[in-house]
Amino acid sequence: HVEVLARLAGRDGRMIPPGDFIPVAERFGIAARLDRWIIRTALMRHAQAMRSGAISLGFNLSAQTLSDPQLWDFVDAAIAETG
Repeated sequence: HVEVLARLAGRDGRMIPPGDFIPVAERFGIAARLDRWIIRTALMRHAQAMRSGAISLGFNLSAQTLSDPQLWDFVDAAIAETG
């Protein structure tokens, strides 16, 4: 089992920890969009390993994402798109 963790590289190449950028994404209402990008990207990058049973992915999602009534439709569509 693999936990998917988001990391952000600053303009200077320095890593910005999630504790710094996730509250900002939540404050500006873009956390759900960020979570969706992370889910889709992880599924695309690891689809083959997941199909073979080599890994399973775990995600920590923002409250904004979890309260979205269309979340599971998005997840189902992302899984269908990536196989």
